[in-house]
Amino acid sequence: MAGRFGTFDALPGPDSTPTTRLRLECPEHGLVALLSAMTVDVIGDGDAYTKHRARLGEDPLRDDADPNALWERFCKLRKSVGLALMDQSVISGVGNIYRAEILYKAGIHPEQPCTDLPRAAFDEVWRHSVELMQRGFMTGSILTVDPEEAKTLGEPWTRRYIYNQSRCGRCGGGVKTWDMATRTVYCCEACQPRLPGTALPAAALQRVAKTGRTHVEFVSHCAPDHDRGASSSGPGQFVIPEKLTVAKLRAALAARGAGGELKRSALKPELVAALKEAIASDAAAAAVAVVTTPVAATAAQREAEGARRDETTTTMTTPTTTKTRAVAPPRPGTAGLEGRELTAGGAAAGGAAQGGKEAG
Repeated sequence: MAGRFGTFDALPGPDSTPTTRLRLECPEHGLVALLSAMTVDVIGDGDAYTKHRARLGEDPLRDDADPNALWERFCKLRKSVGLALMDQSVISGVGNIYRAEILYKAGIHPEQPCTDLPRAAFDEVWRHSVELMQRGFMTGSILTVDPEEAKTLGEPWTRRYIYNQSRCGRCGGGVKTWDMATRTVYCCEACQPRLPGTALPAAALQRVAKTGRTHVEFVSHCAPDHDRGASSSGPGQFVIPEKLTVAKLRAALAARGAGGELKRSALKPELVAALKEAIASDAAAAAVAVVTTPVAATAAQREAEGARRDETTTTMTTPTTTKTRAVAPPRPGTAGLEGRELTAGGAAAGGAAQGGKEAG
């Protein structure tokens, strides 16, 4: 089956379309789900189900999945770990996005041969497969970054570590992609090195050399990074122009008051370039504000400090008595002359105190 379920929380829900293959309603909870797909194979009886189920590998979403049975088969496969994860007869349900994220979290190179994978490394691959796919099942989204690490890494690594990323959030290195059985595989070769003593097959080396490239970000409809509406792309919001649709690029430019010179027929590369220019301009303006604000604050602090010094209590000592009183702010042109007690002892003490201030 190729398609998707659309779930709605209000009956009767939207009307069916020519590509709606199945409609499920739950009056008790007020839910309706529509399956839209080009083709659907209907399994009519228990025998047919058993036959189809036997073709699938261990399912990370099932409680009865047997990782030990999987290991017995996995370690004998004459293929790479990256290919094995996408083989539904080996592990059921893992797609291209999960493959990228599972291998990254496990620290395994996609071209690592299954026959050279230690059991401990396999256990990590299986553990992350279970954890990530269970999380996706519960949240309805492909979220793979640990919540606490997301706070540390920040954007754009708050949802996924490596899929459709140009750089690695952990080490800062470039993300490399190449073709593997007509699908794109992702790898940070610093965080996912080949295991010591591993010799890649000549065909794998040739494939990586021929199709390997630094990843260029794109609009992903399967795992969108900016799917919270056009308002999330406004000033002050993190945004990667390459990952936005044309409609959201235009909305982001409008939110920044930019792009007015572009024609309505402007293509995506022009919109991306214009938004990057607008973002750079916003960043430059913010940097100027950061530099200017402390200067202004310092001037205000100097003025306030001067006023505080003028209002400071002055203490003057004579040979026999000590007098303390507040000195009023001086009139223009008489700073330092008003409010002094000119007894002989006081004048001498005041002069000494003044000289001490200047020396300090």
